[in-house]
Amino acid sequence: MKPTLYQALGIAPDATEAEIGEAYQRCQAAQAAGEYDRNAQIILKEAFAVLSNPTKRAHYDQSLKAPRASAPEAPYHESERAAFDWRHGAAIALAAGVLSGWWFSRPKAPAAARAVPTVAAVAPEAMPVLMPAPMQQSQPLEAPAPLAGAAGDLNSEDLFAKLAPSIVRINVSAAGGQQVGIGSGVVIGPGKIITNCHVAQAGPGLQVRSGDANYDATLSLADQEHDLCRLDVPSLRAEGVAIGSARDIRTGQKVVAMGAPKGLDLTISEGIVSSLRQVDDGTLIQTTAPVSPGSSGGGLFDMHGRLVGIVTFQMTSGQNLNFAAPADWIEKMRSTKGNGIIGKLTARRDPGKDDSPTGHLPGSWSCHDTIRGSAFDIEFDAGGMVEIRKQKMVQQGRWRLAGRRIEIMGQSGPAFTVEYLSQEKLILNFEAGWRATCERA
Repeated sequence: MKPTLYQALGIAPDATEAEIGEAYQRCQAAQAAGEYDRNAQIILKEAFAVLSNPTKRAHYDQSLKAPRASAPEAPYHESERAAFDWRHGAAIALAAGVLSGWWFSRPKAPAAARAVPTVAAVAPEAMPVLMPAPMQQSQPLEAPAPLAGAAGDLNSEDLFAKLAPSIVRINVSAAGGQQVGIGSGVVIGPGKIITNCHVAQAGPGLQVRSGDANYDATLSLADQEHDLCRLDVPSLRAEGVAIGSARDIRTGQKVVAMGAPKGLDLTISEGIVSSLRQVDDGTLIQTTAPVSPGSSGGGLFDMHGRLVGIVTFQMTSGQNLNFAAPADWIEKMRSTKGNGIIGKLTARRDPGKDDSPTGHLPGSWSCHDTIRGSAFDIEFDAGGMVEIRKQKMVQQGRWRLAGRRIEIMGQSGPAFTVEYLSQEKLILNFEAGWRATCERA
């Protein structure tokens, strides 16, 4: 007898929602520890998607009460045996379809047979940064690929209703109280928010806006190397989102981004995973889901509502070239210093140098933004004057260093944040997705 979805997860038919989630995590852990079985992985996801949704579960339970309900349900205890039964069941169904096509001239499959799509595994050689990540060679050729719109997927309207309470806007202010930045954040637990460090460390004052309420926030952990920062907001009662993994997504599948682009709270946009790109320590997610400055620190979610990435930057020289840090990095966060994701893509750091701003700043610098493809010269005078030259445009003003932030006064240009400074190299952060690497002129 074909195992039920309850048996696939190794749970009783009256299991609670929490028990379903725990069983799914156990099965996923068993999958990760053993040999990769894509068929079993798809079955586990299908079981969780149906049983964790009250409406779909009710329909499924009703289907179990059909004529077959009188047959005793087979005892089920071991997830390994479930994977074996499902795998061989799929193989038998596929074999039946092949034989029927061989014996009959009409392309008509038996009533119980289902067409199983096939995919070819791709195993390219190791590629440099910003090249697509190689797919796993261990994927079987006959394994069906997950399809958009599969059972358990939510539409954008349902995703918004589910996720909106856990998406916040982050207002950053200077010591004097004036606002210097806006970003987004995702609630991952009681009073815990994840955002980008280039948002959280843009100024000393942090305030979180959730719904119509504002809450003071403090920075509790800064992993600058991965551009992820954790904020503590003790009075915030929003529920944390479910955290997924970039390992479970595929190029081409639908995703949604949620955040506060340009300060517009609770904005949702839909797109696809346009590529998966290897960087240090993991896989960067490239997506067509539209984002803008202010979206940094927001969430990228799959169509089940699981957090798969943190929106981090965009390449403004193109269209829909948006990138998210993998959610897998959240559980690995530790206090580190570094240039963040964009810094890794724009320049290599000099080993053994101090990241903190020092007296190295005064002087002339030749700067280049490798992402946007622009170049300019900037000169910091020791007396506090600054001149920025780009082609025929010249801007002048006065500069001062406030923490890691260079404030320019007397002209309309942007303020900068010092990402890295040594005697011969300077990296400046202008805004999300725009960093410049400067060499001593």
